[in-house]
This record gives sequence, C-alpha cells and structure tokens, in this order.
Amino acid sequence: MRAALLFMVVLLAACNRVGEDTIDAAEMAKSAVICREQSTASRYLLINSTWKENMIGRKVFSGSVLNKARFTTFDELLLTFHFFDSLNVKVGERSFFAKETLAPQKVYKFKIKTFAPVPTKSYTYSVKGRVLK
Repeated sequence: MRAALLFMVVLLAACNRVGEDTIDAAEMAKSAVICREQSTASRYLLINSTWKENMIGRKVFSGSVLNKARFTTFDELLLTFHFFDSLNVKVGERSFFAKETLAPQKVYKFKIKTFAPVPTKSYTYSVKGRVLK
C-alpha cells in the first residue's frame, strides 16, 4: 500500500501536477492516469485502415483513428503511411495532417487518395497526435 501511494506521488510530481495536501485517493488515481496518457500518447491512438486502387491508379485509404484514452484529448493528428515492395523493402511514405480534435473514446474517420510508389505491394501506418491541455 505504501509503495503504491509513493509511486502515485512520484508520478504526480513528474507530471508537474503538484496539488494540495488534501487530495483524495480518487483524484490522485485520476491524475496518475492522465499523466500516463499524456506521456505515452501513441499507445492511446489506434488506427485502422484498408486500401484499394481506383481507376486512375491512385491508392484510396479508408479507415479510422480511435482515441482510447479515458481523459486526454488529442488534436492535430498526423497519419503516416509507409509503402513496401514485394521484398518488404520500404519504397516510400506519405504523411497527412488532419486538423481534428479527438476527444476521449471518440473516432475520427478518414478517406485519403494518394499516389503510392509504383512497386508498392503492402503498407503499414502510424498516427501521432498533440496532447490538448
């Protein structure tokens, strides 16, 4: 019990969330969760995407980004698609900026059309977001 309480106090101090002496356990726990969400933002933004090629050769990516954080809101999402050839060698990447505010437990849906490098056979994706304070 003491170790857990000490951990929460150290965690709160690391996040510059120094409070009053009368903070109750629920507020400390909430502050610890907020601190964890803000310090490891990439763990709380989940992206899911599929792709197809349209008639003029452009890749069309459709998908969504889920904010699975409980308290933290993210904005200015950066979606990055990494393209690979048949030998799994990276042949390029494209990044797209979404001026979107993503509240906790909310979903942002996207549809992006772009030209991918010619030898593209597969892709991966990543998402980053700025913590809104």
